[in-house]
Amino acid sequence: MSKYLEMMNRLDMTVQSPDKNIKARLTNRTQITLMFKPDTYPLYAEWTLSRQLAGLAQLLWVGRRRASLMARREAMGDDAAMAFEDPRNPDEARYFEKRTEIEVSAISQSGRISASMTGWTRWRFEVQPRTVRELTEGRFCADAVSVFPPMLHEYQQKNALLLDKLHRETRPEYFDHPSRRKPEPPRR
Repeated sequence: MSKYLEMMNRLDMTVQSPDKNIKARLTNRTQITLMFKPDTYPLYAEWTLSRQLAGLAQLLWVGRRRASLMARREAMGDDAAMAFEDPRNPDEARYFEKRTEIEVSAISQSGRISASMTGWTRWRFEVQPRTVRELTEGRFCADAVSVFPPMLHEYQQKNALLLDKLHRETRPEYFDHPSRRKPEPPRR
């Protein structure tokens, strides 16, 4: 395993919501846990909680990006690490731009929390009315983090489709080469 992957697998970071009452912890690259300061969860209105979750998700993503860049710098050196951050040619610049437009969304396991994001930077959460009254703090935390795995999966799929589309536009000779074509099924 590469040094970068080892470092990211050991990642353990915590961020706080804008109001400092909720903490999110990210471990092992994708494992997220939420925690409230004692006795604060029942004080939230759902719309306020929605805004705090959106801010928390954005801070978590920024922290993960910084950790990733630091790990790349340590594993590969500054120049190689920056190749992942700065486009090296117009095709790559186009990909970087289009990647920021990828939109994904998910609904929590209970159906009480919906989340959406665009390009990992613009987050939106919606917590259904009466959720704070009807879900315990522990259930709420588990439910809130349940949106992340399907969002990550959807993002990875859309990113792969984007890469495929851009490669087909910029390198059609590779995709149209006869040796790479799938054989057509026999006609009946």
